[in-house]
Amino acid sequence: MLTKSQLWDLYNRLPTSTSKAFKDQKKLQAEFLAVRKQLNATSSQDQFAKWAKLRRTHDKLLEQLEKTSMYSLLLPYMRDDCRIRY
Repeated sequence: MLTKSQLWDLYNRLPTSTSKAFKDQKKLQAEFLAVRKQLNATSSQDQFAKWAKLRRTHDKLLEQLEKTSMYSLLLPYMRDDCRIRY
């Protein structure tokens, strides 16, 4: 018997509309975390220009992540999952 997480992984490997969105979401999340790591390592007083640029990038990526939240990606999966089960 497959668990929900295994079904989700299998579903994202199929050529569905959510699989591309899921991959894009993961890529965006990785980019966000890299920028956040750089931002935390940069002093806002000593390197203000670099910090400000990273902060703008961080805010832009955060906004994009909020727009394409994981919940919106899960909705088609949950709908298809219900169709398969019943």
